[in-house]
Amino acid sequence: MTAAANDAPHSLRRMLKPLILSGFFVNLYAVVVSSPATTDFFRELGATEFQFGLISGIPLIMILMQFVGATVLNHVPRRKPVYVTVLLCYRGLYLGVAFLPLVLRRAAPQAVMPVIIVLLALISAGAQFASPFLFSWVADIVPHRVMNRVWGWRQRVAFVGWTLAYLGVIGLLYSRPGPTTRLYPLLVVGALVAGVVDILLYLRLPDPPNIVIR
Repeated sequence: MTAAANDAPHSLRRMLKPLILSGFFVNLYAVVVSSPATTDFFRELGATEFQFGLISGIPLIMILMQFVGATVLNHVPRRKPVYVTVLLCYRGLYLGVAFLPLVLRRAAPQAVMPVIIVLLALISAGAQFASPFLFSWVADIVPHRVMNRVWGWRQRVAFVGWTLAYLGVIGLLYSRPGPTTRLYPLLVVGALVAGVVDILLYLRLPDPPNIVIR
């Protein structure tokens, strides 16, 4: 057996480590921005039951954006630039969700929740649009013989991230006095740091040409 053959499994592990580790950081991001702190934040801003219903239903409606993403996917030569750009854009909108209400609730309090709902709709649309790019990209870089093993390890790492993030948020909510309107923006900043680390890990993955079907 040649040295190149011996080194192949190690090279594959090094290549796929960023994909596995990204599961940890993306869960830190996702849990914080959708934790009970988010519900408390919206409640303190005066969200009505109808507005909470809209917030809950928007992600389901935006699943339709997966079809738009799949259509665009079939017209781009590379997936990494589009995927990374969309992630940066829609995750950055959480800064608006966290900080715009602090300004608007004094200048235009009636506009606070409508603005938040529009931002959340754009965030959900971006996330769903990017989804086909990720799965198509991963399918091309992860060999089929180890696909289940890689996703299994990613899920384990993701569960650790989910648990730590959830326990951390709950601990802060119960141990820190004061309104959530002060805590939530800080949590979002921390979540976005984890979200950026997740994106940086994707930058380390190879980007094979996208096979376009005409």
